Amino acid sequence: MSRCRDFILLILVALLLLTPYIVTPVETQGTFIKIYIRGSGAIETDPPGIDVNIRRVGDLYYLTGDILGKIIIEKDNIVLDGRGYRIYGYHYGSMETAIQLSNRFNVTIENFKIEAFEEAISISNSSNVKIKSNLMIRIDQGVSIYNSVNISFMDNIISDSVFWGIMISNSTFVDVSFNLFMETYQAIKVYSSRNLLITYNSIYCSNCFSGLYLYAIRYSTIAHNVVKGRFGIFLLLSDNNAIYNNLFDNQESNYYVNAGINNWNTQPVQGVNILGGNFIGGNAYLLSGNNGYSQTCSDENKDGFCDQPLVLNNWNIDYYPLKYSSFMNPSNSTFYIYTTTVIKTITTTYTTTQTVTNPVTLTTTVVTSAPPETITTTRIETITHSTVVTTTVPTTLVTTQINPVTKTSIQVLTEVSTTTHIYTTTPIEQIVSSIVSTLIALILAVAAIAILSVLTPEKKR
Repeated sequence: MSRCRDFILLILVALLLLTPYIVTPVETQGTFIKIYIRGSGAIETDPPGIDVNIRRVGDLYYLTGDILGKIIIEKDNIVLDGRGYRIYGYHYGSMETAIQLSNRFNVTIENFKIEAFEEAISISNSSNVKIKSNLMIRIDQGVSIYNSVNISFMDNIISDSVFWGIMISNSTFVDVSFNLFMETYQAIKVYSSRNLLITYNSIYCSNCFSGLYLYAIRYSTIAHNVVKGRFGIFLLLSDNNAIYNNLFDNQESNYYVNAGINNWNTQPVQGVNILGGNFIGGNAYLLSGNNGYSQTCSDENKDGFCDQPLVLNNWNIDYYPLKYSSFMNPSNSTFYIYTTTVIKTITTTYTTTQTVTNPVTLTTTVVTSAPPETITTTRIETITHSTVVTTTVPTTLVTTQINPVTKTSIQVLTEVSTTTHIYTTTPIEQIVSSIVSTLIALILAVAAIAILSVLTPEKKR
């Protein structure tokens, strides 16, 4: 009887130890709060009277900690600085937008980590808005821009977006540059817009629909982008656009074109192209089966261009498609965020080199060390080697000399205080592994105690 009682007691202790893993959610749930930045400058909450982690100094509003809730901006001429903290919702499909503004002028949103929302940022009927240096993960829709003008979306990272990374509709003069999109169903989606600048973006997705979906756009430039996934670019009912020096490296198709006349190349000019060659002209077209046009075309004069133009349709012809050679190393790494660490804000380092004009190279590096890992976005002025060594110091912009011909400019986002805030998302594999390890240890302990109880003779009463 005593052995049975001891065994039951041991099982109860084991269940008690496992309870935090089994019944405690990853995120401690609280009250979802709506935060309003009123036109008067006041910070108000719904429910009212709650002290939230946001402070004001003049026209600067900044976070002092994480926020479970959303922010509605009703004031012009402000900067909203996340300082590396996160604003998060309950889960995907929560029907909430993390940060939204409508009919606003001159607003900057920067240095946020946005997680688990229906939509990360929504902008409508606004002008002179900047969205920069934000990390957005586990969202249904990334950033939506409607009926707006003079919008800048730069140096952002978007990962795990169910529908799109950024969607632009009926807007003009929108700059989407130097962003990293990973595992988004459609990275950049545009409707009925003009005078866009879509440059120096890196788009990686193992099984997504398209990198660029462009419908009814005009007078826009799409250049120096890396698009790697299933489908590259969809260009529909569009004309008078310049599309050049992009790397389309996809599994099924690099392009689908049903559009008016567009320019798919520049006249050849000396400069480092997207494949690392010496002249900029058209685009590079690679397929996973090594049968993309840039892989199969001939280049008898060895000038770095295919000898024959690529006819996409009757009105869209790339006259200088880039020739790919096996010694080239275009940006083709596959990576994924398992752990995200934000230290004061988002910092980055990168492995794969994307080479671009002027000459400029966009380098995106993911540090693949054991979690937690740090993600950074780096701009480089000339072509780099396969590895990049960078040094960052806590200033707003740092220029680090790597060698006599290469400079690296790194955006480093710092806090006013000296306190370092670190948030780490543990991958589910680690949680499961931890639970399994604990279970195995407990089972072995139970077995050992049971064996000892059998072998040890009871004392006579």
